Amino acid sequence: MTVSDGEEGDSKQSAVCKAIIDLAGRLSAKAIVAETKSGATALQISSRRPHRPIIAVTSDPKVARQLVIAFGIKSYVRPDDTKAATKLTNWLQQNKVLSKGDIIVTASGEHPGVVGATDTIKVRMLE
Repeated sequence: MTVSDGEEGDSKQSAVCKAIIDLAGRLSAKAIVAETKSGATALQISSRRPHRPIIAVTSDPKVARQLVIAFGIKSYVRPDDTKAATKLTNWLQQNKVLSKGDIIVTASGEHPGVVGATDTIKVRMLE
């Protein structure tokens, strides 16, 4: 993973990743969900060794395979979609991986499938 704007700590993606880990900890979130095209967002979260499981959702099967060896990541392949994380967490809840009342913190981008576009954090309580 490369960062084009100086040190790793200075990038927008780095700031989002730090914030999502902090927020997940403060809210006692059940998991962090990272929508990622290249795997960079999930890897950057993983590199900080959060105390929450990381669920990565990507449309690229090769990226999903690469992510499974990183710290704390479980990866899933789903089509690029503005609601990919929501659809995945719904599926995980239906399959008893997540439960009603669990809090999930999600990192995503406004434009799914675009590498380096992670700019959004969402908090969701499963119903």
